[in-house]
Amino acid sequence: MTAPSSPDTPADGPATGPSTGPSAGPASSGAETRERLLVAATRAFAEHGVANASLLDITRQAGQRNRGAVHYHFGSREGPRRSGPSAWHC
Repeated sequence: MTAPSSPDTPADGPATGPSTGPSAGPASSGAETRERLLVAATRAFAEHGVANASLLDITRQAGQRNRGAVHYHFGSREGPRRSGPSAWHC
């Protein structure tokens, strides 16, 4: 016999959503997103310069839908440059 469901739990069991997939969790959230943004920013800055690189293009290249991802993870447009290779002196 199955236990009755509570108002918070659907009758077919607990809800599962996109955050329960194999790529979810601490290892794939902040650190990996930040790394993908850094790689994309490195390419964009090398190609267009820091001032002319498109933050929208950087977020898209990193697979992000959030247009503010660079500012969220790095604080500013300059953040990835400061976090990037120490050889950058632009």
